[in-house]
Amino acid sequence: MTDSAEYDSFVGVDVGGTNIKVGWVRDDGRVLAKAVISTDEAPDPQRAIRKIMDVIGDWICSSKFPVRAIGLGTPGPLDLRTGRVLDPVNLPNWGHFSIRDELAAASGRPVTFSNDANAAAFGEFWLGAGRDCDSLVLLTLGTGVGTGIVLENRLITGATGHAAECGHCTVDFSRDAPMCGCGQRGHLEACCSATAVSNFANYEALRCPTGRLGKVLAARRKVTALDVCHAAEAGDDAALAIVDQTAEFLIRGIVNLAFTLDPQRILLGGAMDFGGEATATGRRFIGTIREGIAARVFSQIAASLTVDYASLGSAAGWIGAAGLAKRDYDSGLFSK
Repeated sequence: MTDSAEYDSFVGVDVGGTNIKVGWVRDDGRVLAKAVISTDEAPDPQRAIRKIMDVIGDWICSSKFPVRAIGLGTPGPLDLRTGRVLDPVNLPNWGHFSIRDELAAASGRPVTFSNDANAAAFGEFWLGAGRDCDSLVLLTLGTGVGTGIVLENRLITGATGHAAECGHCTVDFSRDAPMCGCGQRGHLEACCSATAVSNFANYEALRCPTGRLGKVLAARRKVTALDVCHAAEAGDDAALAIVDQTAEFLIRGIVNLAFTLDPQRILLGGAMDFGGEATATGRRFIGTIREGIAARVFSQIAASLTVDYASLGSAAGWIGAAGLAKRDYDSGLFSK
């Protein structure tokens, strides 16, 4: 830290299929600023970098809180060694682009590159619901299921950077198990994502057109996970059955993670949380998961493991990316 500076600071960038979220964080964790860039305004990585620089240019010029490094999280698959995004499904124009090095060149700052789910997990570990523990797993329930693992204070990335792809572990071995977007059946993502909940709900609506979900389908031509949450809050038995089924599949996946990793905390993040602790359905959902895990793991694991909702919401990715940049800077990976 320079004599004239009060704090070092770090920028976090979270690239998503809909938005690019950017934030400026002091090294003590205080958020200084944040912004959202629509990917419609940045349909390719070159324009995305220009838009990011439009936002962070003034931050980088700060003498009070000098920006030491930038953290960047993107959807996978990616190549951590070369800093390239490979073939992201939701970013069709980004394939095989050297996003890390191009952002570093544009900003004049070193860039830490990571998978977006890993960055979110690190965000919860640094400043969120996992800040008081040294081992956690974050399951991000959204259109798919993302996972990030911090074990004994270290983010786990694996030999090729593809560790923690737990959304593709198998939790339903039946012949007619739901099909995952990757082409395999019965994956956690195929059973517990918002997409899966919507698919189950639309099937139920077709099966029972006079029920509450059936009426939603008739009015809107599609039943969403949010519709299921609203119906469950109103006491609809079919919707509550879908909530419980989703919890059961999650229990299967989490039990395997608990036996494999023995973490202190499992966190559920993402938009598909049935309202979280704020709703009766969200409380039922996580309560069912807690009870199911406790009944299926060793008592020693159950005694030390807590299951909670994540606390940072959509900010977890850019906060975690900034935290990873801070980690690398503090460790001396970048020349100071």
